[in-house]
Amino acid sequence: MVVDGSVVMVENILRHAEYGRGKKTLLEMIATAAHEVQKPVFFARIIIIVSYLPIFTLQRVEGRLFRPMAWTVAFALLGALLFALLIAPVLCSLLFKGEIKEWRNPVLQWLREHHGQQLDWCFDRLKLTLGLGLAAFGFMLFIGFSGVIGSEFLPHLDEGAVWVRGTLAPSTGPSAGIDLADRARRVLASFPEAKQVVSQVGRPDDGSDASGFYNTEFFVDLLPRARWRSEFKTKDDLIGAMDRELNKFPGVDWNFSQPISDNVEEAVSGVKGELAVKLFGTDLKVLEAKANELKDVMSKIPGVADLGTFQVRGQPNVNLVVDRAAADRFGINVSDVQDAVETAVGGKAVAKS
Repeated sequence: MVVDGSVVMVENILRHAEYGRGKKTLLEMIATAAHEVQKPVFFARIIIIVSYLPIFTLQRVEGRLFRPMAWTVAFALLGALLFALLIAPVLCSLLFKGEIKEWRNPVLQWLREHHGQQLDWCFDRLKLTLGLGLAAFGFMLFIGFSGVIGSEFLPHLDEGAVWVRGTLAPSTGPSAGIDLADRARRVLASFPEAKQVVSQVGRPDDGSDASGFYNTEFFVDLLPRARWRSEFKTKDDLIGAMDRELNKFPGVDWNFSQPISDNVEEAVSGVKGELAVKLFGTDLKVLEAKANELKDVMSKIPGVADLGTFQVRGQPNVNLVVDRAAADRFGINVSDVQDAVETAVGGKAVAKS
């Protein structure tokens, strides 16, 4: 795709140099040959570049993965076009000094002759040829739109690792988050299929991920599939076994993905998940209620796994109400009770240094 423009240019120059030797100078033959094919070479490059335009319209993960490839191909084709039109003729003028004789490939010659015979056969039976072509085209449309086979632009790629995310209660502190991460890491490392397990708690130091200590993530690097136990036929079987062990920790929602997929999907949508439904509104209580309703509906859809909702209402509160009658009976002021609760929960300075 990159070099065929230069190939066409050089082959045409060779053809003119073989049959025009002695009639024109070498530079004149190169100029004539280049002028003949410059338009076809130019439009052939442009047509290929235009064919990549749909890739520039891709969104989400597909766009992030394939748009750089489309830009790279477009720039490479533009460079190849400049080389074919400007540099290749100059190099031919320097290299084609001696006698030039074209060598004909016998395999291509045989194919050319038989291809002509097959074309004659098709033109003699034009209706049959067109009928077979239309039948094949119709069969292709039937397969594509009837759902006989699945269709997916970006197939699932196995990265050879698992990215596990655990979401605890929003009020989880650093000590509880670290303790659960240590225990969960030991559970994941107990699988012989895991080569190494790395965990993280909370958000990174650069503040790029606004999450608290309730968020725990694990990178599970896996051994080659041939070294797995026989009970795990697929990666989903292994993830299912991990999920069953991790679900023994109460109050934690577990999600399984892959490292690259998880980061790309989060960069595209801002959500830690492959598929997400976003609700927008001004009342957080209403949004949370509607999110739970959507969760109940989506949980009944076949194929949905690791379904959960994001907590947006902050930490839970504990309301302590002072029994004023009991405090009065023991001669205790309400302010003294409040001071004791404040000291027990948040601490209190004794003296100033």
